[in-house]
Amino acid sequence: MPTSAPPAPTGPARRYRWALAAALVGYSSFLALVLGWPTPVDAPVGATLRGGLRRLHEFGVPDWVTYGKIEFGANIALFVPVGLLIALALRRGQWWLAVLSGFGLSLLAEVAQGALRPERFASSRDVVANTLGTLVGVGIATVIARRDARGAIGQDAPTSPTERPDAVGQTG
Repeated sequence: MPTSAPPAPTGPARRYRWALAAALVGYSSFLALVLGWPTPVDAPVGATLRGGLRRLHEFGVPDWVTYGKIEFGANIALFVPVGLLIALALRRGQWWLAVLSGFGLSLLAEVAQGALRPERFASSRDVVANTLGTLVGVGIATVIARRDARGAIGQDAPTSPTERPDAVGQTG
C-alpha cells in the first residue's frame, strides 16, 4: 500500500516556501562560515572593541556591561534566525524540533571547534547562548504564525472580536 507524504507546512511556510528555503540555505552558509572560521571571529577587532567599551564606560555605560556579556548577546543574536527559519518551516506544534536543532547545531559546532580548531575555544556558555537565541527565534516564529492564522499578516489587525476570521458568523 503506498504511503502518503506528510502534510505540507501551513501558514507562512506554505506561502513563502521558496523564500524560506533560500533564507535557510543562505543563513546556513553564513553560519557555517562563522562557526568554522579558523580563528575567533572577533580576533581582528577585539582590541578595538575593548577600547570602545572602555570609552563607553567613561561616558556612563555601567561597568556590568562587559565584553563577555556583549559576546554572550552576540551569540544569542547569531542563532535567532536559526530558530525563526526552522520553526517557520515546520508544521504547527513542532517548535521543539527547531529548539533541538539549534541546540544540536551549537553543540556540534563547539565540539568541532574544540577538536579541530586549536585557535578556537569550545564553550558550554556559547551552547547556552545559542540555544537561547534559537528559543527567541522560535518565539518570533510563533507570533508570526499566530498573526498569519488570524489573517493579520499584510492586513490591518482586527480591531474587535467580531472582525477575527475565527469569529465569522458571531455577533458582537
